[in-house]
This record gives sequence, C-alpha cells and structure tokens, in this order.
Amino acid sequence: MEDYEDHTEESYIYYPRAVEHYDYYRTAMEDYDYYRHDNFPLINHNICITDGFCIFYLVVNIVTFLVGVLGNGLVIWITGFKMKKTVNTTWYLSLAMSDFIFCVTYLPVYIVHFFDMVYFTFALIFITMFSSVFLLVIISVDCCVSVVFPVWSQTNRTIGKASFVVVLTWVSSVALSTRYMFAGEIDIAKIILSHFIGGFVVPFLIIFFCYSVIIPRLRTRQMISVSSKSLRVMTALIAMLFIFWLPIYFIILFQGIVLDQDIRTGLMVGVILATVPSFLRPVLYVCMGNNVPPTLKRSIVGRIENVLGEEDPPHHQP
Repeated sequence: MEDYEDHTEESYIYYPRAVEHYDYYRTAMEDYDYYRHDNFPLINHNICITDGFCIFYLVVNIVTFLVGVLGNGLVIWITGFKMKKTVNTTWYLSLAMSDFIFCVTYLPVYIVHFFDMVYFTFALIFITMFSSVFLLVIISVDCCVSVVFPVWSQTNRTIGKASFVVVLTWVSSVALSTRYMFAGEIDIAKIILSHFIGGFVVPFLIIFFCYSVIIPRLRTRQMISVSSKSLRVMTALIAMLFIFWLPIYFIILFQGIVLDQDIRTGLMVGVILATVPSFLRPVLYVCMGNNVPPTLKRSIVGRIENVLGEEDPPHHQP
C-alpha cells in the first residue's frame, strides 16, 4: 500500500511534465508535417482539382518534356558540335543545357509523382532556374558592353573568358540552391522571398538597366546595332521568361497569405506556364531564323545556326 501511494504521488509529481513534453512533441510533429516539401503546394503532386484538369496537366507535361528534351538536345548538338565555337554559342549552349536538365529532372517528377528524391530534385529545379535567368543576364550585359565599348569588347570578348563566366554561373546557381538538398525544417517564406528577389527581381533590374543603355544608343543612330539579330533574340527570350515566370511568383507569394482551392488551381496553372520557356526556346530559335534551305531537316538546323551564330562586330556609322 505504501509503494502504491509513493507511486501515485510520484505520478502526480511528474504528470504535468509528461503533458508538457507530449504537447511539445505533438506541436513539433505538426510543424514538421506542415513544412515538409510534400505539403508545400509548389511541389505537391496530389493537388489536381478535377480528373479532367489532371489529364490536361499530365498531357501538357508530357508534351513539354518531349519537345523540351528533343529541342534542347538539338540545340546542344548544333552549338556544341556542329557550329564554330564562339562567345554566342557558349552562352546558348549553356542555356540549352540548363533547359535540358530542367526537362529531364523536373517534369518527370510531375508526370510520375516520384517522391523518393524530392529534396534532391527540388534542388535541381532551383539550380536550373537560377542558371537560366543568370545566363540571360550575362547575355544582356554582354550585348550592353558590346554596344558601349565596341573596341574593348572586340579585343577582350574571348571564348575562354565566356567559358569561365559560364562555369561561375553554374557554381553560383549550385551554391544558392544547396540548402534545398537538405531535408530539415525549412522556412518556406524565406525560400520564396529569397528566390523571388535573387532569381527574379534583381536579374530583371540588371536586364532593364542594360536595355536602358542599349536602346537610346540605337535610337540616336550613333552606331549600327551590335547585332540586331542577337538583340531581337535576347529581347524575345527575356520577354518570354518574364511573361511566363511572373504568374507563378505572384501566386507563390500570395499563397503565404491565403491558401485555398483557387490558389491551388492557380498554382498548377502557374507551374505549367513556368515550364513553357524551357521547351519554347528552341522553337523560338527556329521561328526567328532566316534563309531557309529546301529540306525540313536542313531548314531547322540552318535556322538555329543562323539565329545563334556570331555576327560581324559593331561599328559606327560614317
């Protein structure tokens, strides 16, 4: 009886602490479940609204995957093995590699709902997204420098330096995305905000500055364009990226405030739009090419070569 009373007294002494520990671990598990990538709507694959929408979503992703892999694979072959090595081909080869990696890693995840390596795949997504926008910034800066300092650019614009810049771009993209590889407690709000600022706002501010320098000089006709073709291609690529990426960023930022069925629907549509540039860029190269040879095969290859090839250096009008 004495042992029972002691045990009862001990139970009353430690019971509040047990309740406290239970509440703590329950809260911790709830927080863990909330912040798991599986429940983050951007990569949650089980958020289809209707069966019809799921089928449409699957078809779009399959088409995007096939066109993206084939198109970017063709661009990689042309710029990496068929064309003469130039600074321009170095830029566009790296951009095509980024799109190719994006298509073969990101899109299959949405197609087959593969969860086992979701953190690693999520990191690859950010690596390719960062590298794509950074490369477009580099192309813009390269065009700007060629317009403002044509003589210096002609002397110092070398393939070796371009290759070094590309490697530095990929290293920076990996460094910025490394934290996404670790499966731990992740502050989703910080991820969204940092990616929005570093991967969208700052790059487009730099691009806007480059255009603010290039366009006035072209309008005053002080010099013939550094490359009217390159400028058109660059403008199309940047406009496409801005148009198709802006919705997903706004939706992701808005979901931190309100998360309901409408946000989930908009998020899926935004994800579809965000994948468009990765497969549409090769199509854009073909559409913007000129001097079409007779056969279709030569037409596609010839158009891509014509768009991505190096042009004569800029010179002032007499």
